[in-house]
Amino acid sequence: MLLPGNLKYKLQLFFMFFVLNSFAQNKTIDSLNFLLNSTKDDSTRIRLYFALATACDIQDNLKYGEPLIATIDKQISRTPDEKKKRELIILKAKALNFMLVYYGSKQVDKLFVETAQVKLSLCQQVMDSACILSSYMNIAGYYKRLGNLPMALDYYQKGLSVCTQLNYKEGIAQAQAELADMYIDQGDTAHVKELYEKVLVLTKELNNKGKYAHAIMKTGGFYNAIGDYATALKYYAKAEALFKEIKDKPGLMQIYKNTSDTYNAKKEYEKALVNCKTAVQLAEQLKNPVAVANFMGRLANIYANQLDFNNAIETINKAIQYNLEHRGAGGDMQTWLRSKLALIYFKQKDFLKAKQFSDMTLEIMKASNSFEVNIELEKLAADIDSALGNYKTAYSHYQQYVQLRDKLNSEEVRKAATKEKFQAAYDKQKALDKAEQDQKDLLANEEKRKQKMITYTVITVLLLVMVFSMLIFRSLKITRKQKEIIEVKEKETLEQKLLIEEKHKEITDSINYAERIQRSFIASKAMLDGNLKEYFVLFKPKDIVSGDFYWAAKLNNGHFALVTADSTGHGVPGAIMSLLNITSLEKAIEIHHQPFEILNATRRTIIDRLKMDGSAEGGKDGMDASLTVYDFNNKKLIISAANNPVWIVRGTEMIEIKADKMPIGKHDKQDVSFTQQEVTLQTGDVVYSLTDGFPDQFGGEKGKKFMSKNLKELLAANAHLPMPEQKQLLEHTLVNWIGHLEQIDDITVIGIRV
Repeated sequence: MLLPGNLKYKLQLFFMFFVLNSFAQNKTIDSLNFLLNSTKDDSTRIRLYFALATACDIQDNLKYGEPLIATIDKQISRTPDEKKKRELIILKAKALNFMLVYYGSKQVDKLFVETAQVKLSLCQQVMDSACILSSYMNIAGYYKRLGNLPMALDYYQKGLSVCTQLNYKEGIAQAQAELADMYIDQGDTAHVKELYEKVLVLTKELNNKGKYAHAIMKTGGFYNAIGDYATALKYYAKAEALFKEIKDKPGLMQIYKNTSDTYNAKKEYEKALVNCKTAVQLAEQLKNPVAVANFMGRLANIYANQLDFNNAIETINKAIQYNLEHRGAGGDMQTWLRSKLALIYFKQKDFLKAKQFSDMTLEIMKASNSFEVNIELEKLAADIDSALGNYKTAYSHYQQYVQLRDKLNSEEVRKAATKEKFQAAYDKQKALDKAEQDQKDLLANEEKRKQKMITYTVITVLLLVMVFSMLIFRSLKITRKQKEIIEVKEKETLEQKLLIEEKHKEITDSINYAERIQRSFIASKAMLDGNLKEYFVLFKPKDIVSGDFYWAAKLNNGHFALVTADSTGHGVPGAIMSLLNITSLEKAIEIHHQPFEILNATRRTIIDRLKMDGSAEGGKDGMDASLTVYDFNNKKLIISAANNPVWIVRGTEMIEIKADKMPIGKHDKQDVSFTQQEVTLQTGDVVYSLTDGFPDQFGGEKGKKFMSKNLKELLAANAHLPMPEQKQLLEHTLVNWIGHLEQIDDITVIGIRV
């Protein structure tokens, strides 16, 4: 049975696409070649050549790319239809990309530039905006790789100019983003900010939420790179909302990873963990094994920063095993993961295992051109050998570290110089090109004079070489002597540095140990969970240890007592004072159960103990505190407070229980008894106790205090929220308020829902 011509052609195309898809998926190049040899239809052969050029290794790009272009040229010469001819020209421009990839990989510079120019000419012939921009980006990228930044800048600007003329907004945004990358390399942050603002405006006008979200995310990445973490997080949050709206899982995966990196840099490790775990889950859903291994490595690093070494080691080993199962034993990911494992063991002080993995990765990574990576590895190797007492090997690694660091610094100096002359270098290059052409024309007419000038120049140069050789020889002798002196000084400096680092580590370890001791005195989670249904504790010491504390106990009458206190001072002195205050409270509740009696007894104990400092009257240290005693059976709250108020939110009403205006310690009113107040609670009431750290924190645009009034309003407006969300809101508000300033005092806020 004969089929009509159109139907027969459509069935052939259907069969072709079916076969091509199957073969491309299985990468069966032999089968594609079989089809190619069995057909004479040029349209079909073009599709097959495209499939082969896409599937083959780069080294075979010419094998399929050249006949592909020849077949397209044949079709162009035979096609009278201008619309069809235009489509073939665009197809040829795309085919030339295979040639560009090959010439670029083989560094055949002349053919790369010639092919890129041919592609540009074809794109200009049909006025295809995307194609023209792609051509300019090819050429600009080529010059950028060569380090010829003025020429790269010229072609990026040409691409931008053409897109502007054609009102191709997507292309304008792409060109501006590439220019921003150029200026990032030069450290020109002002110019980068200006370009990113333009990119954001353009991508928003495109009404493409995906492109706009990616532009926002990239802008956030820039702010993260320059250390403006608050601004970076704002951009990431905006991008996250857009990715969720359009259900873009790859975008969400990247944004959670970026957000985790920023929180890790800010040392907010819990938030970093939450975001990183979410990124791992999305990578697993997307079946992206490289991302899964990478994110697990980052997760392990966060655990290590928290000093949770068991979780860190377990996670990094899981990442290594996962990568082996999905990617094989080789590759940069395995090396990177093992280098992270070496760092974790070093932080854990398991120096032998740290050295095992450090040695394993260092030799592999030395072949890399990444100065930053090798600098980190050499520094780690020096620290490990130093910890093991291998000082000679440690010094050798440290010398490698210094050499790489100096090399990187020289690279940064070069970039800085380039930045100052970036545009000027381009203008100068054009002027030099014109001067060179003029010189060639002049020399063509004066060949004899040129020979004489060359002869005189050679003689002069030889004389200069002789003079400079003598100077250089003398300079080398001086340099050699200076080098010997420098090496001795460097050795002395290294020894001093290692000693300082060891002392610093000892001090830090001591403070961390003190923090663990202090934490054992404050109210445990088990104590709070066993007596409270809904609550949150926002506890943010200014330093590792704190003058603020919260303490809880069951009184003799069965009621539950909670103290929120601010001891005199902060840091180590404040922490020591907090231990005295807690032990005084514990002594008081052995006898008393009324809040005012407990505070009176605590005050007496503190004053008596501080008299032991040798002075007649003792110091004036102590604490400000609120003591709240809950009788949950009768819904009663009994309060006694020293300088620290207690707030109760009932519906939209804020009830303030004012404190006695005196501290728990030596004071001119120390013989005056503390008072107490009783409040009948209602279901849904939220009781807040706090120290003065949050209201007194400086921040905002004008660097002023947050103030109790603003905190009251914030709590009253959000008391209906679940307690974890209230805590998150307070943390977010505090971070935004502090901004680039520093936390000035310990901060404690506790909320309890009745």
